[in-house]
Amino acid sequence: MSGTSAIASRLRAWAPSVVLAAGVLAIWAVFSWPLAAHVTDGIASSSHNRETGAVRRMIPGDHLQLLYTYWLAGDMIAGRTPWFHNLYEFNTGDDGECFRVHAQYAPFSWIFAATSAVAGRAAGMNLAGLVSLWLTAWLTMRLARRYAEGDALAVLAGWLAILLPFRWIMLLGGSPMGHAITWVPLLLLGVDIVVRDLRAAGGFLAGLGLLFASWGDSHVLFFGVFACAGWVVVAIVARGGWPWRERRAWMALLRAAGAALVSLVPALVMLAFTVVRLRGTTAGVPRDLSEIALFSPHLSGLFRWGAGGVDSHLYLGWIPSAIATLGLAGWIAGRPRSPEAWRRLAVFLLLLAATAAVIVLATGPHGPHGGVVWRAARKLVPPYQAIRQPAKVLCLLPTLAAVGLVAGLSAWTGLRRRPAAGAAAGALLALAVAAEMKAQIHATICTLDHRQGAYQAVAALARADGVDPRVLVLPLWPGDSAYGSVYLHYASLYRVRMASGYSPAVRPSYIEGFFERFKDFNHGGIPDASLDALLGRGIRAILFHEDLFPEKVSPFPAGRTLEALRRHPRLRVLAQDGRVWAFGILAPGAARADAGAVEAYADPWPPARRSEIERAAPRVTAVDDSSCSRGSYGALEREGDGFVLPRVPPHAEPGAAWWMRVRGDGELSIAWSPGDGEDGPRAVVRVDSGSAWTWLRVPPPDEVRDRDRVTLSASWASGRVGADVALFAAAGPLSMKPGESRSFPAATFFRAGHTAPGGAVVFDPERDPADRVFYGPFRPLAPGRYRAALEFDTPAAAGEAPGSFAVEGVDATPAPVAAGRAAEVEFVQVADTPFVASFTFSRTAPVTVQRLVLLRLE
Repeated sequence: MSGTSAIASRLRAWAPSVVLAAGVLAIWAVFSWPLAAHVTDGIASSSHNRETGAVRRMIPGDHLQLLYTYWLAGDMIAGRTPWFHNLYEFNTGDDGECFRVHAQYAPFSWIFAATSAVAGRAAGMNLAGLVSLWLTAWLTMRLARRYAEGDALAVLAGWLAILLPFRWIMLLGGSPMGHAITWVPLLLLGVDIVVRDLRAAGGFLAGLGLLFASWGDSHVLFFGVFACAGWVVVAIVARGGWPWRERRAWMALLRAAGAALVSLVPALVMLAFTVVRLRGTTAGVPRDLSEIALFSPHLSGLFRWGAGGVDSHLYLGWIPSAIATLGLAGWIAGRPRSPEAWRRLAVFLLLLAATAAVIVLATGPHGPHGGVVWRAARKLVPPYQAIRQPAKVLCLLPTLAAVGLVAGLSAWTGLRRRPAAGAAAGALLALAVAAEMKAQIHATICTLDHRQGAYQAVAALARADGVDPRVLVLPLWPGDSAYGSVYLHYASLYRVRMASGYSPAVRPSYIEGFFERFKDFNHGGIPDASLDALLGRGIRAILFHEDLFPEKVSPFPAGRTLEALRRHPRLRVLAQDGRVWAFGILAPGAARADAGAVEAYADPWPPARRSEIERAAPRVTAVDDSSCSRGSYGALEREGDGFVLPRVPPHAEPGAAWWMRVRGDGELSIAWSPGDGEDGPRAVVRVDSGSAWTWLRVPPPDEVRDRDRVTLSASWASGRVGADVALFAAAGPLSMKPGESRSFPAATFFRAGHTAPGGAVVFDPERDPADRVFYGPFRPLAPGRYRAALEFDTPAAAGEAPGSFAVEGVDATPAPVAAGRAAEVEFVQVADTPFVASFTFSRTAPVTVQRLVLLRLE
């Protein structure tokens, strides 16, 4: 009987942990769905699905960057990459410059390494996330058990700690904080054990929490330290005060401090390395208030159902608030009589206050009275000024709210006297909270590629020659674009050393010494001297991602850069695998004989630098006019009126100039500025078209043609001038006679997808988003009646429409892009505004777009 009783006792002791784990698994499966269906081939990329379908292949984002970091840790452990060397990004030729001391987000990267070696990268990443959730819930349960009445409330606290949307936004979005939040309850549990139990083990736990936080996320470390100080107050109140005169208590603190040092010393070492690494980088400078405001939620996000953007981070919800109210009502109804009851009430109120303080700090400059509390914190704690996202303080919210809520529910002592009722009540409350929180979370899954032929070709060629593969990947970014995360994943498959990368902390030496020198490659400016410089660094190949090419990187579409690469006499095509091209750099003096035979697709190229002048700074008066490109124009009629157009590389395309649609009788003063406060050439242009709109060509003067970038500023000089829209292009308005047609190859448009022979573009439902994936050509078009036809192929079934074709800015119905029928739109061009046609993809079937044909009917 004694043996049976012991087994039963042990089972009862383990029951809360088993129930907790089962609940965690269910919560993970439901909140991250459909991740459970892709556990071995996909990872989460976002907590908010904004497109048709919740699964897409190789979505750029922080999740791929985190995956790369975990892979790098595993590669170091396996001995395939030297310890503390991040060789595969921002490597401009010297491996020694890639040394950096970084914990690679251990211990979760260790879990990834062990799992991925057996089950693959996706499985490793997903298991690391699941373990972080379970550990968070278990540690929170252990902490809550010290403040709650009964196991049921402690288990409820564990579940509540992983239900708030902020945790899922961080976890599913690929932020390191998504895993590192785990250490907040460990920190507080350690402090609680030290203060209330006077045990040195608590110091060790708190030190371990600080160590893991320093390895995982600097925000968790920063805010966790202050949370520890605050929890000392909570723990002292819970134990009924501090025994100031008892030597035993002070000796216990000393022993706890000694135990904490075991873990704290390496944490401080890691913190020192982090500070040194971030010093002088883009992440180590105080943040401008206007930038911070963009990343600060509003208080309305607390209860706004389905809030988007950063406001969704703050969502606390109605049911948790109701639970807090229920707890407060319980204490009021119960009328605490004993000192212990008063202490429990004080703890509950302290945790409510702490939760409120975290929420107020999270709103940053959007907080009450202009963010007065947040501003005071920044003044009192100078390192706070380097934090760009005030919402990161919400890493404390799950633990504080979970323990606070169950501390409030402890007022209902009837739950303790009836365990079954308590368990049922806890389960119902958890289900209610879970239902509300799940309604805020809609996961997007990124399935992973396990090979990429262009990267593989570069790696194979280099290793066959006995050298390490080194590449420049285009588009080239200064390290701040999530598109670079796709590069990281492919580079890791073949251990290709990239001169590109993606990091929140980029050294100015990289931006100034490498990016600025080679950024013109983005728009096809590839001089031989730059190729020689790459070869001098050991970089013998260029990789080009034609689908990761937003308008920001070049004045023209991806096709312009691809054409320049393919037609360059010192670049030879090594491979094309889908949307990635590989080019080998030939030695000085060598040249391809067939470079000139590569087909040229467009003349001129559609402009990416466009400006609606009525919206351009610094000052114009917007006037409504239905004949304008966006229904209004900017009026310049007095001193001080003017506008500034985007910076452009004046040498990007022969004959490129600013084309401005203007009217009126007056003069504009034009100034060209090369930047850095330097004055450039000036001129006065005359507008004398009266009430008729006309296109005015303003070319960059010869004095600035060789400059890196120039900015055109226009200001009122005399008379009255109206300015509608400006385009930086090599050609002006397109004039066609009735019966005349014009063909535009698909490869010349702004688009996603990948190029096929003949200038066609292929859109893949596995990879391309359900979005406007093809648009252009932004060519001013003379008034008249036209028919625009999209020529395409699709294997879609009859009647199925994998997209729609539209002419924008005109009164015409979009045409379905469906198998067996033409996609044509007839429209009337009222004014000579830019002509824009677009294809919106629905992802129901592949589509290959060959060209757009424009026919003038009359």
